[in-house]
Amino acid sequence: MGTEVPPMKSLSVILPALLALTQAPAPEAAPAVCCFTNPGFSGVCRVTPAPEETCATILGFLNDSRATGKSYCNATDIRGNWTAIDCKAKPPAKK
Repeated sequence: MGTEVPPMKSLSVILPALLALTQAPAPEAAPAVCCFTNPGFSGVCRVTPAPEETCATILGFLNDSRATGKSYCNATDIRGNWTAIDCKAKPPAKK
């Protein structure tokens, strides 16, 4: 006869492995600063996201012609044509 593992021993090995597989990955931390450019805006707009914000939600706000109520980019009213850039990169040259 082969060796059998008692049922409780099997569960104590399998259960932690199953729990590890079902754990949601930790959310990525938001960057400390998001950077954006726009041909109609002088320089680079630097925004520090609030805890519930991401660079993508801020970019969505800046590109939404109906958006109001935030003071991003020195409270600019420029909406549309914003691009997210790497904050360490040089901004694109003006055309």
